[in-house]
Amino acid sequence: MEQSTWYLELIDKIEAVTNGFSEKETKKYQINWLKKLLVKVDLFQSSCTECCELKTEVETLLTELSFIKTQSNHDTTQYFKIMDTIYKHLKTRHKIVEIRHYVNFGVIIGVVLGIIVSITLKNYIPGALKYGMYVSVLAGFVIGLYLDKKAVTENRVI
Repeated sequence: MEQSTWYLELIDKIEAVTNGFSEKETKKYQINWLKKLLVKVDLFQSSCTECCELKTEVETLLTELSFIKTQSNHDTTQYFKIMDTIYKHLKTRHKIVEIRHYVNFGVIIGVVLGIIVSITLKNYIPGALKYGMYVSVLAGFVIGLYLDKKAVTENRVI
């Protein structure tokens, strides 16, 4: 996948600003997550006008990041608010998901359905209480795994 010059310049700026950051600060300000979001914004900017508008927000984000570096008591709410705006746009408009999103969701649904099935069928089918949960969780896991693989092939995973 070819990256645009906008993205490459932005990554260079981020690297320059975060050069003095410790590993703890990098995690605190979610620099790696920011880079992943920017990859997706760059990918969709040619087909989405909102992604083009988000490019100006990214410049504001970079300014906030430089203020955070120079001023230790700078308020970070604006910084995280912009990152959240970018993520919400990618999630709603482009159906971007995090890694293992569907597996986690499938297992949760499997547990709930397993409890319901096990309790309702425990008097009618011997072993339903024991195996109903296992089967439901396994089914949720398999379906979630399939949907996660599909999302990876469609390049919808951050």
